[in-house]
Amino acid sequence: MQLGDVLNIHGKIDWRQAIPQTEVKAIAFDSRKVDAGTIYVAIRGTEADGHRYVADAANQGAIAIIVEDVSVVPDFFQGAVVNVLDSRLSLQAISQNFYSNPGDHLYSVAVTGTNGKTSVSYILEHMLNSLRFSCGVIGTIDHHFKSRSWPSELTTPDPVTLQERLKEFVDFGAKAFVIEASSHALKQGRLKQGIDIAIFTNFSRDHLDYHQTLEDYFKSKARLFTKSMMKEGRESLAVINGDDIHGEQLAVLTPRTSFLFGEGENCDFRFRLVSENLKATKFMLTFPNGKAYEVVSPLLGKHNIYNYVAAIACVYLMNLDYKEAIASMKRFPGIPGRMQKVGKADHKVAFVDYAHTDDALRNVLGLIARLTPEGKRLITVFGCGGDRDKGKRSFMGRVAFELSDTIIVTSDNPRSEDPQSIIDDILEGLPLPSERVIQEVDRKKAIEMAVDRAKPGDVIVVAGKGHEDYQIIGGQRHHFSDYEILKSLLTVIDKEES
Repeated sequence: MQLGDVLNIHGKIDWRQAIPQTEVKAIAFDSRKVDAGTIYVAIRGTEADGHRYVADAANQGAIAIIVEDVSVVPDFFQGAVVNVLDSRLSLQAISQNFYSNPGDHLYSVAVTGTNGKTSVSYILEHMLNSLRFSCGVIGTIDHHFKSRSWPSELTTPDPVTLQERLKEFVDFGAKAFVIEASSHALKQGRLKQGIDIAIFTNFSRDHLDYHQTLEDYFKSKARLFTKSMMKEGRESLAVINGDDIHGEQLAVLTPRTSFLFGEGENCDFRFRLVSENLKATKFMLTFPNGKAYEVVSPLLGKHNIYNYVAAIACVYLMNLDYKEAIASMKRFPGIPGRMQKVGKADHKVAFVDYAHTDDALRNVLGLIARLTPEGKRLITVFGCGGDRDKGKRSFMGRVAFELSDTIIVTSDNPRSEDPQSIIDDILEGLPLPSERVIQEVDRKKAIEMAVDRAKPGDVIVVAGKGHEDYQIIGGQRHHFSDYEILKSLLTVIDKEES
């Protein structure tokens, strides 16, 4: 696309010696990624100010520079200069322009909330694909469309990456996409894409190292439901957890047409748990049209019923065959790192889960504790990340101690912190010493210890890292997968006991 076409959203452009017909090769907000034919956008970030690197971008071949302070542009620069009030908004707009507004050609769903974003995304993707309404996913684990996948660095990508990915989705034949909307991205204005359906899963303490207060954390989530995130020219909908008090607040505040889901009588999509075990969950689901269906889900736990119902609500509101979508869940392969099962229940069985908050850990362990056969034990392996919210560590320790027979506290991406210091924070307030509590800094050894201590019929939960295939120790990133370790250990045991 030509430079003049990309920049045509701006009223006043200082062209200097630039030629509007010059082909734009890329857009960058990191000066290190600037090359010949690149538009550079100077962003004021939380850790660095892109205006400090404008001269670098100019020297590296930028053909246009967008800034909030034009005085930082060197006199020798002969490309186009655009002076704006908010360079983040400009980055959003020119990214959409450069990639020809791909989001306009896709039905869009965004999911926010403390827990459940990834699960809802994967469930909805499976349902839509089964209905031949092909769907791409952008989230924590990766970006993918059918068999194609791209690595994910952030839960919600930067505007350039987002528009590039949506363009690829369109080119590969997608009809829809679902994106996880993190509180960080919403607060920073990284997600300004028009959204057809906004989903709110739940709200609990998390990310206070960044947001500082729960109020700021919630307000950041709520930005997804404001008018600025709605698509022009067609109805914008909201699917909201009606059993969460924060969901009730959102339903009142949002200009979107809202539909509530949950167990409460006020919910438009209302469910009732029928039965559950370590293999499946059965519940009754009533739709807004008054029809009720019995659903058998391979996903375990009430929290996953909420995730399931949020996804099926979208299918219903998109006027697609929701009964076929329900039937398709018999073929659902599961979600990487979300209650991911390893081993056999009648031998030794383990679950890998991403739970890294006290609320998420309570949901997972509370469920598994209920479903663990009488006379069998629940062994939990977990830790807390370094350089992150320290306030949740002792809460997670108490939850694990309360709901498990044995807890093995270990490392979970300690980063720059001393792993033992993190463990000490987790165990603060627990009745120590206790034979129910084991400390093992080495996560691999901790998992091996759990498998070795487990007897047939016992259940192991390894929480915190979920789908992650790395461990960050100091400044180094090492390959590490809870699932791979458990798979190797329990496959051997299953063969020996068969």
